[in-house]
Amino acid sequence: MKKHLIGAIVILLIGMIVTLAINIVQDESEAEDKAEDSELKEIEQFSQEEKNAITLAREWEDVFDWSRVLMMENLLVERTGWEISEADAEGVLDYLDFDYEENALESAKTHLLASDYSDEELHNLLTETDGFTEGEAKYAI
Repeated sequence: MKKHLIGAIVILLIGMIVTLAINIVQDESEAEDKAEDSELKEIEQFSQEEKNAITLAREWEDVFDWSRVLMMENLLVERTGWEISEADAEGVLDYLDFDYEENALESAKTHLLASDYSDEELHNLLTETDGFTEGEAKYAI
């Protein structure tokens, strides 16, 4: 009798755990859908040039550890078919809100792979060459 009771309790607990897991997955999926819908609505406010810049900047962010300055310089390069103003590029970068401190840290690591820089030399590379702010360079060092 006890074995049957324990078995029934175990089956009941497993069923509850499975139901809970399914509910969690459904809630996460709904939250992701809402976030995607919200982002799509946000993106609609941008011009086609700004949307192009958002796409480019996201691609660059996945590949390069650039400062905001380098990101801006590259967004402002004239392209066939579209251009973006400095004000619109600033707005795009504000919208994207990349983690430039983390980019500075990764850039510092890359520089240190190439040479054994002192903290001062690394600071100068990050701020003068790579365009990171003082705060971002200090974070990286």
